[in-house]
Amino acid sequence: MSDLENLFQMGEKSGLSGETLLSFIREREEAERKERAYEREERNREREFKKLEMEREIEMER
Repeated sequence: MSDLENLFQMGEKSGLSGETLLSFIREREEAERKERAYEREERNREREFKKLEMEREIEMER
């Protein structure tokens, strides 16, 4: 079952229909997009930090 179908079923189980259900689905999809973007940014920050740590260690060995 796709994410969209899951959201649709969640909304229906909550008693939503029509425009309210569509709004619910759009809001959930937007929240998930923001969460994925945040996680991607966090991974990038961690990679950059590790890179800087490695560069610092190399400099200290010289």
